Amino acid sequence: MEKVDSLKVCGECGAHCCIYGGTTATKEEFDRIINAGHENHFVKISDNVFITKWGENGVCPYLKDKACSIHPVRPTLCKAFPVLMLNENDYYLQHCPLLPHLSADEIEKGKKILKAVPTEIIKGSSKYLKPYEKILSERIGKFRLEKIE
Repeated sequence: MEKVDSLKVCGECGAHCCIYGGTTATKEEFDRIINAGHENHFVKISDNVFITKWGENGVCPYLKDKACSIHPVRPTLCKAFPVLMLNENDYYLQHCPLLPHLSADEIEKGKKILKAVPTEIIKGSSKYLKPYEKILSERIGKFRLEKIE
């Protein structure tokens, strides 16, 4: 499969995944982002769980001009996209414009990345995002979701 410029494909899409309310990071990922000189847009949920502030419109605060401003140091959950883990052990494939450019190995790599995400990250983000469940469901629903094993 030919290598594609994911930032270009995502920019053309409008980086729709980045309007899912932002991202969740471990302490190590949070530190990496801040140490790279980026502004702190995170809320500390626990010692190892940081989530981006929801903000006025639920768009990731690191999304600038339809591109990820922290792409080189983005958290694990972002690296796995378009593979999503909506709760523990349930994996989904988001049929976004990037998907046709990914090989089966890259999709499997996304799933493997998510399997390594600490459970506390999933639980922490789920709890924080509960009040935004309706709007998130609408946004996630823009592209077809396929449950994968």
